[in-house]
Amino acid sequence: NSSSYLGTFQNTRPIVVDGGHVSMGCAPCGTSSGSDPVDVGGSTYLDNLTIRNGGVVDGKAVRVGNQDSSIWKVDGNAPATYAQSISLLARSSASADVTFDVADVTGDADVDFTFEGNILLFKNVNYQNVTVVKSGAGTMRVNGITNFDKKPTQIRGGLWMLGGTGTMNANQSLVLDGGGLACAAGTTNSVGVLTVSQPGRIVLGAGCEISFADSSSASWAEGAQITVEGDVTGSRIRFGTDASGLTQEQRRAFRCNGKRMVLTESGYLEPYEGGLILLVK
Repeated sequence: NSSSYLGTFQNTRPIVVDGGHVSMGCAPCGTSSGSDPVDVGGSTYLDNLTIRNGGVVDGKAVRVGNQDSSIWKVDGNAPATYAQSISLLARSSASADVTFDVADVTGDADVDFTFEGNILLFKNVNYQNVTVVKSGAGTMRVNGITNFDKKPTQIRGGLWMLGGTGTMNANQSLVLDGGGLACAAGTTNSVGVLTVSQPGRIVLGAGCEISFADSSSASWAEGAQITVEGDVTGSRIRFGTDASGLTQEQRRAFRCNGKRMVLTESGYLEPYEGGLILLVK
């Protein structure tokens, strides 16, 4: 429960912030500074981070990746915060997974991990082969801008919440693989193609809007349902620009309050309001 300052260190060194406050420092990064989208003066790698029991990390922006697998964990008994930006990079000509493993530390629907900054790909295209993974049963709210679009984001547990307008863009595809996507109240975001590998959720904050790209050509697991929750009447979900944004089979995957949903001529997904009509003579 105290504040600390950390300077540059090796990428594989694990850091555990247990209820305290850590400010990251960094040294000049030399020739690669022009390729770093978040901090041209920093070369601190933070590939194995655990934030526990309400810990807070801020200070200088850091890099994540440059090895086969990197993981940030949130656990304990209170929500955690990372209050800076990161750049994502893989090793040259290799691929890397960056996983955010967030436990349900609040025990309810509240946010478990708030990421205040941006999550941006390294500018050098030779280092952009990165897959972002969300795992764990908790909710991760991202308030900054993200642009990792070389590989689909894998949501394998809990919720990935779009915390601000423009947090994602139409080039960023998503795979619901047992987890869900949420949008904070009043936000507007465009997202790329949606693929469904396992049952998932879309959770709508009051008055938010999510516009997916046309996903009719995407592969969806047979029988996998998507439950739509939250402000269903005051918010909007869209696929493409017309009724062809989803196939008939994909439309049947959606449920809202136990009922199916329909896709309008303008591509908006809405609760089905139909019912049984009785003709009485």
